[in-house]
Amino acid sequence: MSTDAYWISPRGKLVSVGINHIDTIIKNPKKFGYSTPKIEKIYKKHKEKMGVEGDAREEIILDVVKSGWIRLRRYVNRYWSITINTLNNKTKDVLWQWSNEMLKKKKEKDKYMTVQIVPIGSGKIITKYDIEDISNDVLVSESYEDRCILEAANIEDLPDIGLKTFKDWDNGN
Repeated sequence: MSTDAYWISPRGKLVSVGINHIDTIIKNPKKFGYSTPKIEKIYKKHKEKMGVEGDAREEIILDVVKSGWIRLRRYVNRYWSITINTLNNKTKDVLWQWSNEMLKKKKEKDKYMTVQIVPIGSGKIITKYDIEDISNDVLVSESYEDRCILEAANIEDLPDIGLKTFKDWDNGN
């Protein structure tokens, strides 16, 4: 699978994403703590058409992640992008389970595929590991500071990898 995308619920359930992450929220608003009128109101506030991957999408996805959902996307021959609220013990356990499932069920054939974990509030991207490292519980065995190798003022300012906004990150730019 080269362009896989998932959500992991606050309870640890893996949810496949069809078209894109925002589309999954729009089609299942209650699952994500939203309603269709609330989503429409956010899109209207940003003067965007429903489903467009713009500022409204960014607001909704960040809010969903803050509520405990984990966003995952695999960029072809590049890396896994995992957006989390915070890297706590529960998140580490969920990512360990996810990595083991991906490798065990051969959903990820490259055990050395880089994983970039983005805790949205920290301004740091954890890029030191591959999916096999995570399946071997490396997130539990090292300190947070050891894992963070790229620091930025905030998530929207990532010059070392050419990203300016969360939208750029999601589009693989």
